[in-house]
Amino acid sequence: METLKELLDSDIYLDIIKELGGDNFNQNLQSVEIEELKNRLRQRQFLLEGFNCKVLSDKEMVQQSLDITICCIVTFFSKKKKIPPNLNNGKYCPHLVIKGSDQLLGVNFIDAEDVIFDQPIRANALPVNEDIDYSALQDGTEFLILEGSAIVGEGIVKEVFQHKSHGRK
Repeated sequence: METLKELLDSDIYLDIIKELGGDNFNQNLQSVEIEELKNRLRQRQFLLEGFNCKVLSDKEMVQQSLDITICCIVTFFSKKKKIPPNLNNGKYCPHLVIKGSDQLLGVNFIDAEDVIFDQPIRANALPVNEDIDYSALQDGTEFLILEGSAIVGEGIVKEVFQHKSHGRK
């Protein structure tokens, strides 16, 4: 819920009103509750601003999830590929799928150790799709590497490095 009106029109709020009964609720009470909610939102915003925090919109949160480098350990399977991929030329862009999930996370590998089939190597990748939330990729997250529908490898996130933009403190 993003606005007070959405809250007041929500099923949860209406169920509470119904439970209280029509006699216990009137427009005066609603206006008092609206003012109280506004005051609480102002207090929350004041506290966040006091700690130099910025409340991010959904679009800003997705953009922030793109401003990362995913540091990981990956292994490519010899039975799935004939030629090892070049992870250093910025042209290898498979999908990662977190184990237990079905969401495709497009990445671009930007540097790595030379690929040796069936051996774990260190690699770094960047997210590529601004319409996807990559925040599920956290330290310790295990994933599969897909080329089309073929699983060609697997990996584990070792660290997610958050980039700082020039405008951000």
